[in-house]
Amino acid sequence: MGMLFHQQKFWKTRFDINGERGFLSYLVKEHQNRDVDWRLLYHSTCTLRCSRLFDITIRLWETNRWIREAVIHKSRGPFASFMGFGGRALQYYHNTMWPETNYRQTVKIPPDLIKIGVSAFADFGDQVVTIRGLELIRASGPSILLGAKIPGSLVIVEEVDDHGGGRPDWADDHDTNYRFPGAEVILDAQELRGFMITNTVNGQLTHFQLIRKNGFSAPIGVDFLNGANYVFQMDEIVNLVVEFDVNMGLRQLGIEGFGSNPKAKEWERDGYYKSLYTDADEDDDDDLQEEGDNNDYTDDDEEEDE
Repeated sequence: MGMLFHQQKFWKTRFDINGERGFLSYLVKEHQNRDVDWRLLYHSTCTLRCSRLFDITIRLWETNRWIREAVIHKSRGPFASFMGFGGRALQYYHNTMWPETNYRQTVKIPPDLIKIGVSAFADFGDQVVTIRGLELIRASGPSILLGAKIPGSLVIVEEVDDHGGGRPDWADDHDTNYRFPGAEVILDAQELRGFMITNTVNGQLTHFQLIRKNGFSAPIGVDFLNGANYVFQMDEIVNLVVEFDVNMGLRQLGIEGFGSNPKAKEWERDGYYKSLYTDADEDDDDDLQEEGDNNDYTDDDEEEDE
């Protein structure tokens, strides 16, 4: 068995379209017949040192490979047992990392999960919030810590109302609570369905929010207009995937599970509560607008009346 890992043919297959380096297949296919050290090339691409824009190619390749596996699985048996995904949950297909990545971890969501503690801080004079750690708090049994907690941080417990939405017990200008030494916000995670996050251009995760069965949690951080917003939710979340950088800041997040739900509507994202605004209300607004347009009274109309 050990001889297999010394054969170039084995390492060459890693660059097939469905291999661990399949996202590079279109780049290396023209070198298939050349004298290439495929083993060296494989290990050299464990850490990606190209433009971050190449991550778009990797995302597309991950999705295409998942679709292929889903089709194969459906042809073999019940489709219900095949997990869906949201966010960056498929990086185990290739296990590559960017230079600033410290580690990536996948954990199973405990069935008795009741709270999620979010440790975050902001540097003085900076609006960007860095999430240092996530703590999965269980009803019974030890908590699961992803990342790290901030010593001496201010503990803030979210208050959940009857609508399922949450508002933390801090002032409207809650940015100040993230200042040194930081804050640990305890969010209600019962009936957890997903997450809403925002990534900046450089990949930093600056906004974090839970999606529960009946509403959103209180937001952590700032949702920047120039950031990329991701909303993903499921009926049953099985795995949580997180990635932290060398500065111990949360950069990527993804989930795996069953029963993918439609993404939250754009107008729901800014609120903590499940919106009561319906399509019928929208039609009424259109009727009022049309009626208002018909009743506009101008100076020209007044002159004609005279």
